[in-house]
Amino acid sequence: MGNSNRDRQHEDSMRFVSISILGIIILMIIMVLFGGCGITQPTKKCCDKEHVITEWDGDRQINWYSTSER
Repeated sequence: MGNSNRDRQHEDSMRFVSISILGIIILMIIMVLFGGCGITQPTKKCCDKEHVITEWDGDRQINWYSTSER
C-alpha cells in the first residue's frame, strides 16, 4: 500500500517528461520552418546572397556579402 503514492508520482513525472520532450520537438520544427532563408520567404535580402568575402580584423571574423542587384 505504501507504493501507491510513489507509483503515482512516477507516472506524473513520466507524463511531464513526455509532454516536455514533445513540446521541444514541436518548437524545433516551428523554428526550422519559420526561421532563416527559405522558399517561403523569397523577398528577404539573405536569399539574394551570391558569395561571401571573409576578412579577419584581429581576432574577429568579418563577412561581406555580395548581393545581386535587381
